[in-house]
Amino acid sequence: MIRECLGFLSFRILSSPVSDADELADFLIKRSSHVSQVTLYTYLKARMGTDFRRHFEDEVFGKEIRKASLRLFCSCLHDLIVFSTFHISKDVEYKSDNFHKKICFQIFENTRKKYFEFEKTEFIVDLFEVLSRDLDKFNFDSFDFDKFEFSKSVESAVRFSPVIDDFKNTDGNIIKNSIRMRFFEVKGGGS
Repeated sequence: MIRECLGFLSFRILSSPVSDADELADFLIKRSSHVSQVTLYTYLKARMGTDFRRHFEDEVFGKEIRKASLRLFCSCLHDLIVFSTFHISKDVEYKSDNFHKKICFQIFENTRKKYFEFEKTEFIVDLFEVLSRDLDKFNFDSFDFDKFEFSKSVESAVRFSPVIDDFKNTDGNIIKNSIRMRFFEVKGGGS
């Protein structure tokens, strides 16, 4: 099913559109990884100041950063899978029952097989469960493609940042805007 719909996909990896399921999986993983790491590490480095190296070398804090990075990565992957599903299916005239859910899970499954075959982490299991639950809530008929906000990633960027709550409250809007801007090109706003 996903192969038939890929003709509608015009994401850009450099200058070429995504043309098959493997390229889509590559795009989703690379973009999710890029967005999550650049957002999190840039924020942490700015918040820590010139002493950031010492914090990154701390073993306990390092584990927390890794955990936060994985959680944010899964949230970005979630949002990109949902976004891809809508992007793929927006021009398809006939949509059977659970059409979007089937496409979404095909994208997820292809991505999981390609990159997470041996990694059965709690984050991947959680991602599947959250994706399933969220898809039941989406109203596919009234989805506004141009206003998709990558909300799972945006809220996760603040929630999972390994900083004190005062910083999360003070810096919340900065973190949210940072991750939104990282998704700008995905939505077709970048060159």
